Amino acid sequence: SELVNMISKAVERKRVEIERQRANNQLITIINHLPDPTYVIDDAGRIISWNYAIEKMSGIMASETIGKDVNECFALLYGKEYLPLVNIIINPTWQEGFHGTNIFQDNAITAEREIFNFSGKKRTLWVKVSPIYSEDRIITGAIETIRDITDIKENEIQLRETSQSLQNIINFIPDPTFVIDPQGRVIAWNHAIADMTGIVASDIIGKSDYDYAIPIYSERRPLLVDLLFHENPDLREKYDFVKKEGNSLIAEIFCEQMYEGKGAYLWAITAPLFDTHGNVKGGIESIRDITSRKNLEIELLNKYEDLATSYEEIAAQNEEIRTSFDEISEHKRLLSESELRFRSLVENLPDGVIIHDTGLIQYVNSMGIKILGYDNPEELIDLPIIDIVHPDNRGDIQNQIRDIPDSKKPFFEEFFLRKDGTDVPVEVAGFPIQIGKSTPMITFFRDISVEYERKGALNQAKNKLNLLSSITRHDIRNQMSGLMMVVDLITEEEITDSQVLL
Repeated sequence: SELVNMISKAVERKRVEIERQRANNQLITIINHLPDPTYVIDDAGRIISWNYAIEKMSGIMASETIGKDVNECFALLYGKEYLPLVNIIINPTWQEGFHGTNIFQDNAITAEREIFNFSGKKRTLWVKVSPIYSEDRIITGAIETIRDITDIKENEIQLRETSQSLQNIINFIPDPTFVIDPQGRVIAWNHAIADMTGIVASDIIGKSDYDYAIPIYSERRPLLVDLLFHENPDLREKYDFVKKEGNSLIAEIFCEQMYEGKGAYLWAITAPLFDTHGNVKGGIESIRDITSRKNLEIELLNKYEDLATSYEEIAAQNEEIRTSFDEISEHKRLLSESELRFRSLVENLPDGVIIHDTGLIQYVNSMGIKILGYDNPEELIDLPIIDIVHPDNRGDIQNQIRDIPDSKKPFFEEFFLRKDGTDVPVEVAGFPIQIGKSTPMITFFRDISVEYERKGALNQAKNKLNLLSSITRHDIRNQMSGLMMVVDLITEEEITDSQVLL
């Protein structure tokens, strides 16, 4: 009986040992197939498991590390200064030797560490270690998982740089511009709108509930950009017109509250901002004060009325000036056509944009192609930027564009060359932008030829009106002189009955 008992115990011990070995093999198999580099040490700091992923990362096979001190193995990889985080588990007093931020959660520790690998390249590692316990809750070792997050960190840096570049572009847009997210929170507020409203970006970023309308309209109310997220017929009625062009909305409105109650005519354009999946992630709105242009239109209309009055007076007094009247009518027609062209230009007023690097054009938007008279952007790509500038002004155009960020005036006037060789007057602004390691220039320009033509037409109309007025006064004085001579004769002589009949 005692012999049987001894044999049974021996068999049981063997079974338990086999089961423990099978469990260890399963655990090693699981660790070996973990996607992240992982290794295990015992309570003496010796490596007892070194998986396939860490073999690939380090270039050291498991057979070279099993049974060796963990610090010695990592010293071969990253130098003597590198101490694996697992040391804190088996010897908590080592914690003072670790620099950076270590996060303790439950029994695990996570940290980010920068190292130079065996190839001499700087890498960023995310590390997580956890203790291994025996059945009686005694620490018998530790397991450490390593993840190379260098690409993630570089993407984060690139994303921040891209975001900053976009913010710089928005800030250098000459028109007052702001951006909101779908919840109506302000996420960008450029320098131009800060100058117009007196509200700096730090005081408005993050605010919602139509706070962005208060500096313009002195009340909380939806603006044109809100039509991108919610249709609002009442809001549309507040504008003189709302026109859709592609994804953009364009509108005009008279704002009585602007400039301390003096009022201003405003032109606005808004467009949605999409993510890579085509989802709307925000809206951008730019505003432009067009009061001067509106006042010019009113002045022109008044001149039209003055001309019409002159036509009626001249036609009633003397048929001999019919030729001049026809000429004035022709001018009226030309001015009317000019006004229609002017209105069409104003209602479709996006600026031309050119991006150029090392003096060569890299990108031109559709309005820029249109202004310069080309059929497609391929005709302008890699063309020297200086080739679209009038030959008389090429000497200092680069310096003028470069000095704009330090100038108080966002635009300066220039003449560009169209494809057919004719020149076009434009207003130009430009500034450098950071894209990766290059610093190309972005140039904004707008066609101001209509304004030049308007001024000439107005001067001609004024000159003609002065001429017609002079002719009219001369004819009236001649007729009055004849009448006065007859009156003098009547008063000096006595008229017979036959003279009366005559």
